[in-house]
Amino acid sequence: MMHKEMSLKMASKLLKAIREIPTRPNRPWNAREAMELFVQHALVGLILAGKKSALNELDASFYGPELGFRTLKEHSPPVEPLAHALRAYMELVIECRPFEDVLVWVHAEFLATKRGEGLGQFFTPPDMVELQVALSRHVKPHSASPRRIRIHEPACGAGGLLLGQIRSLMKELATDTIEVSAIDLDPFCVAMTALQLQAAQVLHYSPLKHVDLWVGNALAGPRKLGYATNRWNGTMEELLRRKRMMAV
Repeated sequence: MMHKEMSLKMASKLLKAIREIPTRPNRPWNAREAMELFVQHALVGLILAGKKSALNELDASFYGPELGFRTLKEHSPPVEPLAHALRAYMELVIECRPFEDVLVWVHAEFLATKRGEGLGQFFTPPDMVELQVALSRHVKPHSASPRRIRIHEPACGAGGLLLGQIRSLMKELATDTIEVSAIDLDPFCVAMTALQLQAAQVLHYSPLKHVDLWVGNALAGPRKLGYATNRWNGTMEELLRRKRMMAV
């Protein structure tokens, strides 16, 4: 369980660090752009950290164009502010419970209104996540194998409900028995979910059995793969079929 007072202090430190990330020159500072730069570089850094992990179970890939990531040619901000933000984020994740939704605070501060190029999106508040997860504990998950459970989130946002469900399952199952799939129309939401899952797996040494995150319309399609752990050896068509069979 996280130390709430310390985490709020660390969350403020992360907010301050993101505010110090410079956005494109000759334009006003842009909250959405700073957040995108932070998420992109943090995800890359934690994927590299996972590849070097002694556990050798945290290998993952992301697909930059599908997640809306800019190339370094388009914008290459100074390294120091990004490194400062990444350190602040890692310290906050380590302080919290495994699979805690720490980006919900950041998003609410920067992008929950239309200021700073936000889209007016509102994610499920942490207290509502805890309530829904508590209610879901009374529903027995269906799985063909006692060694594996699959969960799917059809509109993942920053991953709050998904992370809450993983935390709940961790009380009875090892994380490496849990398979996760999620999708969202907003590529940045998928990128935030990818970052939160990657950070929890690397920093809390809690690898999931498999993860695939998609950008697209959950009902009508099309879907493009944005992030996946590299333990899937089948074809893309098989992965799509597998995703459709996952229980919500």
